[in-house]
Amino acid sequence: MRAVIVAVLLALPAHAVAPPPAQDTIWAGCSGGVTGGGQAVRIVADGRMVRLTQDRAGTPWQPAQLGFDAERYARLARALDEGGFARLRGGPPGNITCWLERVRATGRGWRVQWAGTEPPAAWPAGVRDAFTELRSLAP
Repeated sequence: MRAVIVAVLLALPAHAVAPPPAQDTIWAGCSGGVTGGGQAVRIVADGRMVRLTQDRAGTPWQPAQLGFDAERYARLARALDEGGFARLRGGPPGNITCWLERVRATGRGWRVQWAGTEPPAAWPAGVRDAFTELRSLAP
């Protein structure tokens, strides 16, 4: 019996036996307009960066790897922390709605959205700059 269990475990893909640990993630994106599509960039604490594109509302987001930059993640996370991101408030959606989101490895997170492509002027400069920098990776 023990040999059968070992054989089954060895036959499973590695992620089925031990899923990779969750990591902190920062997202920035915009969507809406005539098509309802949009673009977003996700950066993970280990530095993985992914651009996601959606052609029309309701269609799947298509990922494209952008490379790795752990230093960028650390800098952006620090800017959000120092700017009090988790206390910021967004606004109602608009024709074009943008968002900034940070999700912790624990599953807890904070997301703000607003109408238009520029973050609210009342936000701390570091938080606005973090959004702008991430969005620049999804032209």
